[in-house]
Order: sequence, then structure tokens, then C-alpha cells
Amino acid sequence: MWEILIILLILFKGLKSKEVGIKTFIALPIIMLYELYDNFKGVTIQPTEISELIVLLVIAVIAGIILGNMKLIEVDNGKYYIRHTYKYIASWVVIILIRILVSKFIFKSSMDDFNWISWAYFLVYYSTRSITMVLRYPEVLSNLIKN
Repeated sequence: MWEILIILLILFKGLKSKEVGIKTFIALPIIMLYELYDNFKGVTIQPTEISELIVLLVIAVIAGIILGNMKLIEVDNGKYYIRHTYKYIASWVVIILIRILVSKFIFKSSMDDFNWISWAYFLVYYSTRSITMVLRYPEVLSNLIKN
């Protein structure tokens, strides 16, 4: 649960614009990939986990597309800045609640800790969100690559 509180703190910090760097698009997916790899070692996958994973990955893709389209990237003096709004935070909270409800009540997952399924969910979510932002603002990525 403390992970969600930290993420909410980060979300509220995102109301303030910050300059876009290449890490804006790749840092979180890389962190999530590492955590997935680290948490997956030695795991025996149960059949119910595969069903849960498929459903959660569909939710992650939908969430990434929705929230990626809600991110705002603005130009000021030739520099790109990213931020989000209260609507973004509210949408993120609703989506994460849906994710928790699906795991806890449909698949009866314990969710006592972040397991490999959680890391897979966030890997797909952050990757999809980054791809959505790049597709929405291709000039930002091309500008970052040039510099």
C-alpha cells in the first residue's frame, strides 16, 4: 500500500511542469523491466495467474493509451515541458482501483506485496504510456534525438 502513496506523491509533483528528457520516455519502463525480472526469478506460474496476467495487461494497455493521451507537453523558448492535470491524477486513481479490484475480487490475489504480475502490469502500462506520448508528440522525441 505504501507504494501507491509514493506514486500518488509523485503524481501530484507532476502537476508542476518539468523539462522533457529522453529518460521521460524510458526510465520507468526500464525500472519496471528490471523489477519484473528480479521478482520473476524462481516463480512457479499458476494457471490462474496467466488469466489474471492477460486481463491486467489489457487493462494496462488501455490505461497507458488513456493516460498517455492526457499528458501535456508544451513548448517554451524551444524547450519541451511535461505535466499533467488533476484529471490525469483522478483517472490514474480510478484505473489503479480497477486494477486492484480485478486482482483482489475476480482473481482472489492476495496483493500483500508487489509480485511479478504487478511489475508486468506496470511495465506494460508505462511502456504503452510512453509510446502513446511519442506518437502524440513526435516532434519531442525527434528534438531529443537531435540534441
